[in-house]
Amino acid sequence: LYFYILDHIIEDFTANLENDIKNLHGDIFERIMQYAELEFSWYSQNPEKYRLFRKAFAKNDTEIYKETEARYTLAGEVIFYALFEDVNADLFKGEKEKVLDIIKWILKGLNEEFIEQTRTQDNISDVKDEYLRHLRGYMELLQ
Repeated sequence: LYFYILDHIIEDFTANLENDIKNLHGDIFERIMQYAELEFSWYSQNPEKYRLFRKAFAKNDTEIYKETEARYTLAGEVIFYALFEDVNADLFKGEKEKVLDIIKWILKGLNEEFIEQTRTQDNISDVKDEYLRHLRGYMELLQ
């Protein structure tokens, strides 16, 4: 039942974001910020789903978390690479795939840390403002 509900939430989340990703523009850093805004827009429109989503992906050593991570990692990867499919990475030294890997590691670490820090916060606006501030700081370092 848990995974049935989580599957439904993930499907709704990804379907909503996949349509919006096609309309994003700008360089890689602008897209990251735009995507974060899209995610928080979905969270704001779906606060109950957001709370379950946040709890499901809060890192811990339980078997259910390990199954959750294994089950949904691929969906996250698909969204991530779709976000940058047509981005020009000529501004960077090295291959586009390696640049995207570095960005993915930064975002994954930030997201894991942030989920842990906001585990008990239900006010999505406060979470959004704090997250975007942190994210913007990291993106400015990379530019």
